[in-house]
Amino acid sequence: LPRAEGKGDWRPVGYPVFLALCRSLASDWLGARALCAVVQFSLIAFVLLIFQWLACSALRKSYWLFLIAIMLGAQPWTFEDCRNMLPDSLTASLTTLGILGLFGFVVKQGVIQNIFFFFSCLTLCATMFLRPEMIVMAPVLIGGALFLKQESRSILFRYSVYGAMLFFACLLLQVFYRNLSTGDLLPYGRFSLHKRGAHNWVNSWFSTEQNAYNRFLHGGKILNTSVDAFPKRAFADEFERIEIQKALDLARTKGVYDEQVDRLFQSVADKRLRDNFFVNAVLTRIWRTGMLWFNFERNNRLTMMLGPAIWTGKAVVYASYVMRISLFLLAGYALFSALRNFRNRTALWYHRLTALMFLCVLTRTLLIGMVLGWMIDRYALVAWPAMLWCAAAGMIDLAGSTGMEKTEKK
Repeated sequence: LPRAEGKGDWRPVGYPVFLALCRSLASDWLGARALCAVVQFSLIAFVLLIFQWLACSALRKSYWLFLIAIMLGAQPWTFEDCRNMLPDSLTASLTTLGILGLFGFVVKQGVIQNIFFFFSCLTLCATMFLRPEMIVMAPVLIGGALFLKQESRSILFRYSVYGAMLFFACLLLQVFYRNLSTGDLLPYGRFSLHKRGAHNWVNSWFSTEQNAYNRFLHGGKILNTSVDAFPKRAFADEFERIEIQKALDLARTKGVYDEQVDRLFQSVADKRLRDNFFVNAVLTRIWRTGMLWFNFERNNRLTMMLGPAIWTGKAVVYASYVMRISLFLLAGYALFSALRNFRNRTALWYHRLTALMFLCVLTRTLLIGMVLGWMIDRYALVAWPAMLWCAAAGMIDLAGSTGMEKTEKK
């Protein structure tokens, strides 16, 4: 795995185990990487095929099905990190499969609902072995499914106990592993962020993944940067510009980012918070939350392959912008339609899936953006399939009631 911009044993063991399994099935690491990419690509493709099948169940012989198929097949965002040996793609597919299982639990009755509930809870809880923040998302999604399930309180309480037992079993397994390896009783290790002062400074202005991380914080790029590389909005006055240049010069002279350099960055970050806390702390965090989804500076793999300098590359870039915004508008309409139908007690079966998928999008966005304050768009990948279903549901709602099933699927 690539070295993180920090230190600590906070990474779960699940994804390294997955990589080791791929390595055991391949002759070398090059073959293991290819196998890893194939597995991650296939899981995402399988999820999208399920989405199309569900859309066909909601719409009978409608031309909108072609538009949904084109949208699901042409969008590049869910496949962007399939070739990377990072846990985001695998976490995204497993999370979505878990949500689909919860949807089966919500709309089905009898023994099959128990099967759906058990395997979906187990799948969602297992994601905490891939990424640490999934320890929050799994219980939220399970709780959302129980809220949508139309059963008596006693039955829902029983399922709540079952879900809690599965969750704590996975949690105890994670704690047990770390206790054996480190002697610690916490589920995850502590994360000590390197370059904390520089991170706090770039978080105090309306930065982007490109100018904050890719061109500045990652690796040793901070040693070869000047204030001219940053936009004007990064500095409120000349004093801040001078102090940041002083920190950059000191890091370049020493050849290392040390505590003295860190204090200079932190002093400017503290000044900006004292001068205007609402703008430089609150609004900038909201901005970073939006950057999880609207990061237009980072082109997808297709545009990088074509090359943005040629006209075909530029056309793909602008087309991806239009497509991304269209998806968000369709997802917003799906949410509006679902809420209206729930309020009028006219919700169809797929509206319940839309509610679960939107819960995934909302939880992921607030957790990563507002709570943790991260803005790397790769962290939104877990909720990208859910966003795609919401967009597909928006198309289904736009198609009207013609050809739709009027009764709940049991």
